Amino acid sequence: CWEFTLTFELQKNGALRPYKGSPMNVESIEKDFRTLVEGETDLLNLVVKLHFSIDKVLDKTLFEALPMANVMELRRVSFLLKFDFLSALSVLSLDVRKFFDYCNSIRNTFAHNPYAIFSDKDVSKAKNLLLSHQCPVVPKSFRTEKNSVEVLKTLFTVCFLQVVVSYEDLCRKKVLNLITSEMTFEAAVGKERRFQGKKSVHEEFEHRCVERLGVLYPAIESGDYYKKAIFK
Repeated sequence: CWEFTLTFELQKNGALRPYKGSPMNVESIEKDFRTLVEGETDLLNLVVKLHFSIDKVLDKTLFEALPMANVMELRRVSFLLKFDFLSALSVLSLDVRKFFDYCNSIRNTFAHNPYAIFSDKDVSKAKNLLLSHQCPVVPKSFRTEKNSVEVLKTLFTVCFLQVVVSYEDLCRKKVLNLITSEMTFEAAVGKERRFQGKKSVHEEFEHRCVERLGVLYPAIESGDYYKKAIFK
């Protein structure tokens, strides 16, 4: 499952606790997105709400990527400009922008005309975009898909997954950098390692990364991300 952004608030005693002010986190957005894909039949609702979900995850990713994102009025930043920010920060790949551009175009069409349709021409364009991408983003069976609604859902889902996967990788990387900084400082001041004599430096590094990820981003799985990072 996708992970939510965990922020913190300062209590009176100086301790930090998870901030519970907003229920709109990546995990809940992902749940809503799945519900829409699996059950929504109204085309207007589907387009507007799927686009909204992608937009909100872009917001969450920007908050993780930018040190001062909290002072930005993200609601004033356009959908594609958010993508461009994240692309410039090497969070999202520029070569998938065409998917986001077309999703945004479809959303704008329906926003200005609630009676719009997803025509055969639109279906053909969406399929060509997805199938012509250098790295496969859809299964081969998608080539024979003729249901216009399924094609539309697939296009939006590809965009959603691109952002969520990038968001999770960004969070893992932030934890990696944090633990790297901590262990470097500890070594510089001569502080004994937490698992001195019990784990090698590499083993302790991986352990602390996984442990901190679980604290800061509980629903993100570490997988072998940190093990691979050690040998890069």
